[in-house]
Amino acid sequence: MEQVLLIALLAAVDAGLLAAVVLLLSRPRPRRKLSAYWLGAFAGSTALGIVIVVSLGRSALSVNAHGSASPAVELAVGLVLLAVAAAVGSGATDRWHARRDSRHKPQDDKPAKPSHADRIQGVDSVGLALLAGLAYSVPGAAYLAGLALLVKQNNATSTDVLAIVAFNLIMFAFLEIPLLAFLAAPDRTRELTGRVNDWMTRHHRTIVVSAAGALGLYLVVTATLTLV
Repeated sequence: MEQVLLIALLAAVDAGLLAAVVLLLSRPRPRRKLSAYWLGAFAGSTALGIVIVVSLGRSALSVNAHGSASPAVELAVGLVLLAVAAAVGSGATDRWHARRDSRHKPQDDKPAKPSHADRIQGVDSVGLALLAGLAYSVPGAAYLAGLALLVKQNNATSTDVLAIVAFNLIMFAFLEIPLLAFLAAPDRTRELTGRVNDWMTRHHRTIVVSAAGALGLYLVVTATLTLV
């Protein structure tokens, strides 16, 4: 379970999510909109995680005689994390984002497709903030890796549900902390969130490469030793 929560911390290092918080805090009625955005993201991500683990996960993995999945799952997760570290460290993800953003630019005969940041900037109601949060809840590589490790542990369903809730609470910490802080000190929260966002923009690559690389290497080594 500790490995799953470590991956949740890795998933929490999300510069895009923090940037969305900064934008929402600059909009009218920020508390309600930020609450709705969090609810959409948290509820959508948690529901998808429960569906994947409870309904699909164990049927998709080969389970051994002891009732747990093969260490090959751990090996696969470690390789995925190493691939994430390599992609971020080499700048491949930046190039992918640049190509994606270029597709959002207007063509001669086609209107521009709004990015997630554009949708956040245009949020003018609580309902739209909720929908924007739901749109952000699509599982990423780190979340899927954490779910795979959770399936491997072959826990009771209630334990899996609690673990998924805990994973998402950690993963959306950059939403939850500013939301709670805003209730007590709105202006100070805007200032500090902006500073953290600037720092994250500068150091995001280093953090992700270091964390994903170290955890991925650990999982690959431990899984390999088990399989040998």
